[in-house]
Amino acid sequence: MTDPLTFRSSDGRFGLTISGAQLRTLLRHCSTGLPNETGGILAGHYSSRRDMAHVRALLPAPEDSVAGRSTFERGTAGTRTWLDRLWRERGLYYLGEWHSHPHAPPDHSPRDQQTMRNPGLVHAYACPEPLLLIIGGDFHGEYQIAASVFHQGRPAVELVRADATFSRPTGHDRHSHD
Repeated sequence: MTDPLTFRSSDGRFGLTISGAQLRTLLRHCSTGLPNETGGILAGHYSSRRDMAHVRALLPAPEDSVAGRSTFERGTAGTRTWLDRLWRERGLYYLGEWHSHPHAPPDHSPRDQQTMRNPGLVHAYACPEPLLLIIGGDFHGEYQIAASVFHQGRPAVELVRADATFSRPTGHDRHSHD
């Protein structure tokens, strides 16, 4: 796997980067949450042209999150403190959400879309175009990643990557992502 992973909209207006180390951290959180979905917050910064979001920090599921086999509602316990500290210490801020779809494709559901379009989310985090990163599949084997940007009042913009299907390394795999 190249490091970082880069996702882009087809028109090149929007993008997302996430490091291999951060992806491995997300996979650990996904595995720990099994058999349920899990999720959290993506934080980071934008490029100077504001066309690329760079993920630099991840928050796992807050303790008041509600998770089921096919649903996840991220809680809010500790999120404001975490984001305030990131801003103060590293200049990082809220970029969006991440969550898992165990043994399922990483397609956003109608509920995912509703959550990402919630005006309260936009207002609470001063983020008019939040990102959603979903990891689906088998977190110990083959998994897929989908990323989208959500605009208020417009369709979600898919961010694509040519090699968005990965497999856990076996130790001898030349194409391993670790």
